[in-house]
Amino acid sequence: MRPSPPAARPLRIALRGDAGPALTHASLDLAGRIAAPVALLVTALPGGGLPPFSGPLDLALRGLGDAADLAALLRACTRAGHGAVVIDGVADLLPALSGPRPHPHLRAALGCVPAHLLWTLPAGHEPPATLDLDLLADVGEDRVMVVQHSRCPQLDGLALRDPGELIAGILMKWAAAQRAA
Repeated sequence: MRPSPPAARPLRIALRGDAGPALTHASLDLAGRIAAPVALLVTALPGGGLPPFSGPLDLALRGLGDAADLAALLRACTRAGHGAVVIDGVADLLPALSGPRPHPHLRAALGCVPAHLLWTLPAGHEPPATLDLDLLADVGEDRVMVVQHSRCPQLDGLALRDPGELIAGILMKWAAAQRAA
């Protein structure tokens, strides 16, 4: 696995599903195929620990009690040069982005992170519009990913098991075309 050339702007992706290893695996697989190294920001390890991941991975397992904690970790990921950051299991912090009083440090940190960001969300949760997503997909326990929305027309409605390599390839070609335009 090698880092891909940077997109015109970093990709913003949200994967939804039941909390657990399938969702974490899908997010790590996709992140690792888009860019390396990958940082995984989690509040707790999924049952059974981390799924297998073959790429360079930094793990930040610490209490993400509030939006300021997440903003500080995102700034640290930027300083460390991570190509992709997976933000796993922090759906309770999403109101800090779009609620009646958005957290200014978190919104500023998200706007400045040069890494690709992948969020995991509980099944049925709608991501806030402020995330400005390029891809929203649902992931089942069987690791079948169903794309619900994508700015890349080739991905809309795609449903495949373990499609990380295919989706990453299509997204990176699309991002390169956007950069060239």
